[in-house]
Amino acid sequence: MSHRAVEHQFRRKYGSLVATLLRQFGHQYLDQVEDAVQFAMVQALDHWRRKEPPDNATGWLFRVAQRKLLSDIRSVEHHRGILQTLKDEVDVNEGYRDPTVPLSQEMSDALLRALFMACNPLLPLESQLVLTLKSLCGFSVTEIAGLLLISPTNVYKRFTRAKNKLATMTESPFKFDTKALGERLNPVLKVLYLMFTEGHMSASDQGDLKRDLCLEAIHLTKLLSQCPPTNAPATQALLALMYLHWARMNARVPLPHSVYLLEQQDRQQWNQAAIAAGLTHLTNAINPTLICRYHIEASIAAEHCLAPTFAQTRWQKIVADYTLLGRLYPSPMVWLAKAVAQAESETPQHALATLTRDLAANPLPPALPMSYPWYAVQADLWLRCGDRDKGLTLAQQALSMAPNNAVKSSLTNRFRLYGIPIGQ
Repeated sequence: MSHRAVEHQFRRKYGSLVATLLRQFGHQYLDQVEDAVQFAMVQALDHWRRKEPPDNATGWLFRVAQRKLLSDIRSVEHHRGILQTLKDEVDVNEGYRDPTVPLSQEMSDALLRALFMACNPLLPLESQLVLTLKSLCGFSVTEIAGLLLISPTNVYKRFTRAKNKLATMTESPFKFDTKALGERLNPVLKVLYLMFTEGHMSASDQGDLKRDLCLEAIHLTKLLSQCPPTNAPATQALLALMYLHWARMNARVPLPHSVYLLEQQDRQQWNQAAIAAGLTHLTNAINPTLICRYHIEASIAAEHCLAPTFAQTRWQKIVADYTLLGRLYPSPMVWLAKAVAQAESETPQHALATLTRDLAANPLPPALPMSYPWYAVQADLWLRCGDRDKGLTLAQQALSMAPNNAVKSSLTNRFRLYGIPIGQ
């Protein structure tokens, strides 16, 4: 089994492994749990390269990590108490304390509980997001920095502070009443939103990993929708958004190392069952007194999915949705997306003028100018306006920041439509 295949298998189960071990041993052992899970990956790289992985690869990783963690705790004298407590709960040979419950089912439950544990209101929201994305979703510091538009140094500082704070908390980490679930639902939904976004829009060129992240986010959000205390309109709206984006995934990335823009996609490849599921959840999300970003973004995704062709898309409706989204949740990425829609509904010149006004009224986050979409969208608009020199300069900046060959190829093909010698 290749190094990349082992890494893929490990990455997709990372958060569930961490969460399950935290549930057994306690959140104060987060550092040791992460070390044990990392150790399991090293062992997998060594063993699975020489022979095929076991049928129950997840169970294998879990048992190795569990044994390592027990060994580490045994080595510390004052931790004998927890070993006695766990004596009847942990069966090292079987790898799980209750063999009647499928490990995958218990790991999903443990991961959800760990998400609510980490989204403690005593932690700042930014710290909650960093902690959950790093420890429970397996994202790297660089990936988190890109998702949250902050520096990697800032990510590391927030993660360290959150982890230290969590270790001092005395609450039972996996037991919540209905009120606590409601208080923590919004940050949990945001983590799942970012998790899906990383899978759907990831800079990574690992296609299988992208799909796994999306499916895991959908699975966890669906579990929330099936639990009365967490089945809120926002939960239904987020699930609708995920399904509507997932429906276009195969057309967006039809081949390895490729990314197709919306107008390039073969709409016959769109998953109609997923679109129907998304529209059903969007209907269930309707609430006359509440609207959140997931409602608006799902509405935009629905417009794309329901349009017969790219040209027949209701662009005016999408511009109105982005305008509302930008008013409720100001973000440069929202303004960029609105500019793209305005270029279709009106003219590229009007889109650039509106984008300029939006940016003048709102300062940019420090990390955004280093993001390739920032330059790519503006390059496209300037080229459509006929300003070849400015468009070429911005296009070259976008290409220089493209995270992989798939993105670079997609941008190159787009810019060549305007007859400029990009990539030649």
